[in-house]
Amino acid sequence: MSSLAQTAQISEKSRLQPDPRSRVSTTQLLTPQNVSAKAEPSTSSKKKNKKPGEQKRTGYGAWVPGSAIYSQPADTGTVKHTLSQLHKVINFLKERVDSPQSAEDLKSHQIADITTNDELYKLMINNEKIEYDAANGTFKYKPEFMIRSSEDLLQLLYERKDSKPCGMHFKDLADSYVDVTTSIQELEKESRILVIRLMKDNSPRLMFWNDVGENTTMDKEFVDMFHKVKTPDDVDLKVELQKAGLQTMAILENKATGEVIRR
Repeated sequence: MSSLAQTAQISEKSRLQPDPRSRVSTTQLLTPQNVSAKAEPSTSSKKKNKKPGEQKRTGYGAWVPGSAIYSQPADTGTVKHTLSQLHKVINFLKERVDSPQSAEDLKSHQIADITTNDELYKLMINNEKIEYDAANGTFKYKPEFMIRSSEDLLQLLYERKDSKPCGMHFKDLADSYVDVTTSIQELEKESRILVIRLMKDNSPRLMFWNDVGENTTMDKEFVDMFHKVKTPDDVDLKVELQKAGLQTMAILENKATGEVIRR
């Protein structure tokens, strides 16, 4: 055998012999079972050592009762307390809508001490319901409608006489000034405004400007005759209307027969 052939045979044997440095022996065959075992880690490798008190998750966002709960930042409630004080200040100024109040007034009435609360002070001077007088350092409630007298109320109702809807709700004027109810009574007595009142307590509900020029003066004799006319009751009213040749409404017919209208 030539030296060249001997060298080639030795090289082939060396390639087939296992390398002692190799981690996997060439005698271990790659079967489907071996591949599956390598792809799936063992159960022991999945387990992790948990520290004492470590939280255990049973699902997304769920925790096992009894596991350790780490502390959260405490809610001091400072912002909520400041807004509560602001609400208290506004109510105090609303009750004294015609009297500006100073910082000392708020402190003496135990409403708030804005000299030591910068956040409350900033909220007050920028609030739409508070009017701040920087020159005098006073605060005053600012109602939706600036009414300070009966004439102001009459002018407001006059400006709204052609609006849709016309008139004014009393609840929209309740915070305007202290004597608004007195002004309504005076203007109504003078027939300068028309007032619709609630039946339960006779309090004002709606107010309208009244054009006095449209009022018609009635003779006393005619007024007395009008009040002397007896109004029939519900049963006789239908009969009297028929005698006068007037049509009756269904509600009157049912009252006369005692029937009840169901809706």
